[in-house]
Amino acid sequence: MSAGEWRPRTSRALRFALGPEGQLVLEHARTGWRGPCQDSVLALLRACDGTQSLEDLARGSWWPAGLSQPVRARLARSILEGLRARGLIQPSEGEGPAPRLGYDGGAVHRRMVADEVRTSGYRQAIEALVSPGDVVVDLGAGTGVLSLFAAQAGAAVVHALEQSQIARVAAEVVAENGGAETVRIHPGPAEGFELPGGADLLVSEWMGHFCLAEEMFPSFAQVRERVLRPGGRVLPSAVELFLAPLAAGEADGPPAGDTPAYWSGRPAGLSFEALVGWELEGVRSEVLSVAPARLLAPAQALARIDCLRDGAEALEFRASLSFRCQRAGLLAGFVGYFVAELAPGILLDTSPGAPPTHWEQHAFFLPPRAVARGDVLGVLFEAARGKWPGAPRYRIELTLAGERIAVEYGDSE
Repeated sequence: MSAGEWRPRTSRALRFALGPEGQLVLEHARTGWRGPCQDSVLALLRACDGTQSLEDLARGSWWPAGLSQPVRARLARSILEGLRARGLIQPSEGEGPAPRLGYDGGAVHRRMVADEVRTSGYRQAIEALVSPGDVVVDLGAGTGVLSLFAAQAGAAVVHALEQSQIARVAAEVVAENGGAETVRIHPGPAEGFELPGGADLLVSEWMGHFCLAEEMFPSFAQVRERVLRPGGRVLPSAVELFLAPLAAGEADGPPAGDTPAYWSGRPAGLSFEALVGWELEGVRSEVLSVAPARLLAPAQALARIDCLRDGAEALEFRASLSFRCQRAGLLAGFVGYFVAELAPGILLDTSPGAPPTHWEQHAFFLPPRAVARGDVLGVLFEAARGKWPGAPRYRIELTLAGERIAVEYGDSE
């Protein structure tokens, strides 16, 4: 059964309640999971009656005006995956098991484990941080690969927390690799996990694209506050976000085909300027692999997340930056990336020019503007939690030669 044929219905375990300030929250009656319920999510849940497919739900009237059908379908899929992972929706009666979307499927885990920079970096950090006899918690354990690394490094016990269906397979992987006596798989939401004795180390690969996507850090911070012993350690210890102006192409070259600015380069000798604005009405940001030669100025730091001390509020910030262009070119937008400190001296770098990772970089497109060497780009960058689970909202306000351009990314895409 394809994802498009899946007709979700709300689970019998779904409950609605009021939070302490009167806001509507969702609850799972059996696991005790609780989470906020925005109006848009409530409307989507009401439509999950077992009769409508993903495409049907994407055509609903509750979506913000101006969203294209493909964008609606992506948003619907993302929200439904999050709700189903928490057991709040499920397939229609008689349809059999739900399709393996999101972290229930093997492909996403294959990409992560095959990311040598990610996997080897975490292995080195775990070997540096784990002392014999340590109690380790692995949040979002997936296949169990990081839990196995911790067990091999000498941990006395590793608690692997995984809420998706791969938890069952992870138990088999752990057993295959001789880790069953050390690694304990805990299926279900991490919000219900308690560890009276506390942990010496909390490990998690919680970063999404541009670090903030997926919004897993709040869960990381909650688990950290509940289970980490005084003096305990976290991996990663800090993550820093960066931003740089992105050229449409390399110096003296035509615009590449990976940004809307491509249409400004007269491909095939024809004018396609009308397509620039049309494309920006739909997709305003995208994951790209960017060559260092595409940067019009050196990157600057946007924000830093202290993984030992910060909470969910760290995902929302404002930063004012000023870039001086080092060469002329066609400004296509900005590119963001992150660098994570996994352990002292061990970094996970997703910047342009660094060894490639599955995160790549994140491009924020703008209406193309020609810039000269020495031009100053004033930038106000804002990041906030979005309406949709796991989908942050961004805003860039660019000031160039007295002209001000503001573009929002996320909810309005």
